[in-house]
Amino acid sequence: MKMDVTVIIPMFNAEKTIGRCVKSAAGQAVREILLVDDGSEDGTLKEAGKLALQFPEVRILQQKHGGVSRARNLGIRKARGEWILFLDADDSLAEGAVRCLADLVKEHRTDNGENKERDAWIHDLVLDLENEGERVCRKAKEKGNCTARENIAEGTGIRTDACCGRVVRGNMPAALAGCACRYFAEKHDLLNYVLEAPTDRLTIHGWMFRRCICTEQEIFFQPELRLGEDSDWVLRYLSACHGAVFTERPVYQYTISPDSAVHRWKPGQTEGYLEMLEMVGSTPASRERNWPLFVLTNLLLILTHDTFHPANPAGRRRQIREAARLRNLPVFAEAFEKADLSGLDGKKRIVLQCMKSGRILPVWAAVKIRQMQNAGHAK
Repeated sequence: MKMDVTVIIPMFNAEKTIGRCVKSAAGQAVREILLVDDGSEDGTLKEAGKLALQFPEVRILQQKHGGVSRARNLGIRKARGEWILFLDADDSLAEGAVRCLADLVKEHRTDNGENKERDAWIHDLVLDLENEGERVCRKAKEKGNCTARENIAEGTGIRTDACCGRVVRGNMPAALAGCACRYFAEKHDLLNYVLEAPTDRLTIHGWMFRRCICTEQEIFFQPELRLGEDSDWVLRYLSACHGAVFTERPVYQYTISPDSAVHRWKPGQTEGYLEMLEMVGSTPASRERNWPLFVLTNLLLILTHDTFHPANPAGRRRQIREAARLRNLPVFAEAFEKADLSGLDGKKRIVLQCMKSGRILPVWAAVKIRQMQNAGHAK
């Protein structure tokens, strides 16, 4: 039985990965898969054409090169499913992913069969699909307690030590049937939950969104944003929806490589983050208790991806002076004044406390250590 879900896949020069990506979605019994080509200059469209012949649910849309936000917006406007699910062309859906989310829809229906109170269905775990056949829990790695790695043949298992406390074998929905869910009916609780840990929770990947909320309330991606467009979009969506369900069930396989945007440096990233904070600052999310934590997390992202990036040609002294300048910008100074850091994990709390007090050198050292760890994961 087909599920009323549209999978939206933006494509740009993705001829090497689009096949694996589409096949992971085509096996999920979804209503349709929209391949939105963003003016690719390689053989992506040719590969997409082959996939459309192989899988009848595939539809191809084309636009001039305008960026991933415009491609996703075109997909939202052309989608036919009740629910939409975004998938990047170099990533894939885990086996049984859509069934996991669809089962949540059925489990949480009201007595009259509707889901009016629940407009987002969200996993609470993103996987890194790194080297061939190796899958490692991202949250476990970030917490530093995923010391062992398993080379697991494609489709046979996922190591999830720190999250579910189990290694999954065989059919994912059945193996994870006991995973806990968290339901948010109160909008303030929902927004504060995602603002508290934005790098984990403010991503569009692995979420299932109600399409009519996007179209009726005109919630589209902002093409002018250079960075943080996911955070902006999700916060505006959650501000408009009635509730959400988070589950521990892993549904999305996220690819990290040395060539990914996370590891590249280019000038102007600081300005991109600041533009995003200014735009999101005009939404209801900016009035929530955990808004300062969201702002300070983005300061750490600026330091990691721009100010202290290994490819940044500025010397250490100049980098530290720039970090001190950022610390004193009104958006960050106000966040430091208001943020409650007590609930953060030890490393993040210590780094932000050092930044708050002006001790920039320990922050520089901590970011460098984290960058080396990230580089090791991507090899």
